Amino acid sequence: MKKLLPLVLAICLLIACQPTPSEPVVVQKDTERLVDTVVSQSTEHTDSIDPTSADSGFVKSDKHYTYDYASDNGRLTIHADADVYLPTRGTISMARVRQENFTDDFMKKAFDVHFHGQTAYVPNTQTYVPSKKEIAEDIAYYQELVDTGRTDEKLIDEDEALAYIEELKEQFKTAPDEAYTIDAPIADGSVVTKEVFNGLDTTVSSEMSAYNDTGYLQISSISTQDGIPLYGYYSYKKGTPDTWISYSGSEQGYTLSGWYQPYTNIKLLTEDASCTYGQAFSPADAVSHCKAYMEALGVKDILPWRECDAYIAKSDDTVKVMYVIHFIRAAAGSPTAYVSVLQGETGYDKFEIPWPYETIEFYIDDTGIRMCSWHHRVEPTEIISTDVQTIPYEDAIRIFENMCKITYEPKSKSGETIIYYDLYVNRIELSMLRVREQNSTEKTGLYVPTWVFYGKRVKQYNGHVDISPDSYQDVILFAINAVDSSIIDLEKGY
Repeated sequence: MKKLLPLVLAICLLIACQPTPSEPVVVQKDTERLVDTVVSQSTEHTDSIDPTSADSGFVKSDKHYTYDYASDNGRLTIHADADVYLPTRGTISMARVRQENFTDDFMKKAFDVHFHGQTAYVPNTQTYVPSKKEIAEDIAYYQELVDTGRTDEKLIDEDEALAYIEELKEQFKTAPDEAYTIDAPIADGSVVTKEVFNGLDTTVSSEMSAYNDTGYLQISSISTQDGIPLYGYYSYKKGTPDTWISYSGSEQGYTLSGWYQPYTNIKLLTEDASCTYGQAFSPADAVSHCKAYMEALGVKDILPWRECDAYIAKSDDTVKVMYVIHFIRAAAGSPTAYVSVLQGETGYDKFEIPWPYETIEFYIDDTGIRMCSWHHRVEPTEIISTDVQTIPYEDAIRIFENMCKITYEPKSKSGETIIYYDLYVNRIELSMLRVREQNSTEKTGLYVPTWVFYGKRVKQYNGHVDISPDSYQDVILFAINAVDSSIIDLEKGY
């Protein structure tokens, strides 16, 4: 493996003279052709490096990109004011990857790490046993609906209501005089349900969600081979806590609702400084705490993508801080691209099943980790090369300026609706982006070196600004395969 050179030399290597594309960039990709190209160029082909090894991610280069463009019809504007980031190692890898579902063993380990000895219960299994009085009241209620012809109030017809009355009469025979509750069974980390569901083999997914303060933990995995979903679903509080965060946003900031009730009217800031608001954790502390959590699960190949996002909530004299940390994976020391959960599933060809991009996110405040969310896990299976020859930064910029407008301008009209796009590019990086095997029913592909352009995408139509999350959260606006100069369509996954 080549020695790491000083940053200046690394940049020079990346921008070495190569042919500049003079023809329209090819969009179609063939992963085996990409592999052959890299192997033929590479002086070092290796699969001996630990594919889970991680490095320090990115280093900011001395490049800075500014650009302004407005289409003749005014429907597309592009504004770029972006620093350029390169892999810290000075080289970048290519690897084969595949969907990797969470196993029963992983579920057990996650259970042990998450609950660390606390008693956990299987949620939604608490049983309420009604009293004779309650059942008698239900019988009288449904009988009245039948007698008055109002069964449609319960969205059932008369025959269904009569059948339900008979069931209630049977329950009444053995019902207790006083109602009571049967506690949910204690969980031990084993799979709660393991059932075959017809049709789910076409919606394969793999995810882990953990919520510390309420004790909620869910790990689910659906096998690509036999369509068998495995669900791990636990709680150390009886009942089921709220499980998801919902977002609404505007140009003024964020509002988070749902699980994080204390955090409302929140302004999103990028926070580098230590404990500016009196919080217990600095950004670096928060990252270390989250990495330690993953390392306890046996996961070492994760890196934080850029700085923490800090949600600063101010209410009267109270200031609350919650960090949101987006982690990326690494293969042979090379970082992968961050793909926002907003960018959805990939795979719209009739021969392909949807394959969302992997996301790993942590929410952490003064109490510690509030939520860990890991979706659509992938694992490298082979390191193709640790030193891929890539197109220079200058070529990537020329391709972006030529092709970004060609990509977005056709989207500016949908039927009779005129759509206006304003793109704000604020970060460019050379990282690995997953591309899938085309026309494949399996979730396999490559981590391919890619020039990635991040930023915000503001869309307007019918005279209104579409307040969608990608207008105030960074997403991938454009991605260029750094091996063959082709454009990667994130909706298709290649």
